[in-house]
Parts: sequence; structure tokens; C-alpha cells
Amino acid sequence: MTATVDPTISFSITGVAAAQTRCGVTTDVTTTALAVPFGVLDLASFVDAAQTLTVSTNAIGGYAVTARENDQLGVDGDVCTGDDILDIECIRDSRGNAGTMSHTTHFEWNTTAAKGFGYSLQVGTGATTPFQYNTSNTDCTGTFCARQFADAEGSQSPVNVMTHTTVADAHTAHVCYRIIPAVTNAAGNYQNSITYTATATF
Repeated sequence: MTATVDPTISFSITGVAAAQTRCGVTTDVTTTALAVPFGVLDLASFVDAAQTLTVSTNAIGGYAVTARENDQLGVDGDVCTGDDILDIECIRDSRGNAGTMSHTTHFEWNTTAAKGFGYSLQVGTGATTPFQYNTSNTDCTGTFCARQFADAEGSQSPVNVMTHTTVADAHTAHVCYRIIPAVTNAAGNYQNSITYTATATF
């Protein structure tokens, strides 16, 4: 008898309903696999949303899921040139409470005085993430530890959000999005896109 098992990897994104607890906060809006509709933003309050990532693979070397945004959020998707921008038509990637958060450095972000867009992570089943919302160290107090997304417009390389070192059966992680505009952000409809890529090591 002989048999062959083909190399496989499956990856999916699913939405999370409003009023669910993810990353220690309650989601404000319902997401789908393809959309995160924050809706009308409040100048004084965070809007929180989430999606769930799921990976299965028979790769003995495991998998990595990376993420990168095409740009910071611009009015009608217009270009937001540079990283540390102050363009009134761009909702900048947040710098966190202390102004030092980046796409590779997580920091506590629980004050609405720190404006912008960012994300946190929560392990669901099996996966490993580079940090979690409740990470507690010299930079995070364990309330809402966050990062920026890597910015393709700023030539930043995609970063891992979810990994494992061997085969995986329906591993999950939750990506928790947070946004709050600056009082100087111009009126308009803001948008960007985020690309997740799942890669297996066979």
C-alpha cells in the first residue's frame, strides 16, 4: 500500500460582531472578513473592532502570518506620504501613550489623548503572537498594549502577527483594531487596506 499527503495550508479571516469582548475591550462595530466599518468617529472616544484569523497546515516547519497596511488612513484613500505625518487629511498611525509606539515596538495605548490608528492581538487557540493586549513590561501596563501596522507607503516590511513552529489544526488569533481621530483631522471619509499573508514552511 502507498499513500501521499499533499502539502496544505488554509487561512481565513472572519468578522466579529459588535458587543463582543476581544483584547479586553468591547467591540463597537461589527466586522466582516473583508471590511472593518468604524463608522462615524468620535473625537473623544476610541472605536474598537476585531477580526479573527484562522490557520491550519500540515507543514512540519509551521507557519507565519504577516500583516501590512497599504498606507495610513487618508481621505478617500488618498496617499499619506511619510511615516510621522501631520497631514490634516490623514489619520496617522498612533504613537501610543508615550509617543514611541511603532510597527515593531509595542506600547501601552489607553489614553484618548493619543490619537490615531493601531492594533492589538489576543491568542485564541494554539498560535503564538509577538505581543498581546495584556502584555505587561516596561512599555505596557497590561491594559491595551498595541502597535502600528507596517506601512507599505513608507517602505516598511510586513511583520508577523501570528506564528507556530510545527503543524497546526485551526489555530486562531484575534486582531483588535482601535481608532480615534485628531481634532484637526479634516471632515471626510477615510480609508486604507490591510493585507494578511499566511506562509507555511514544509
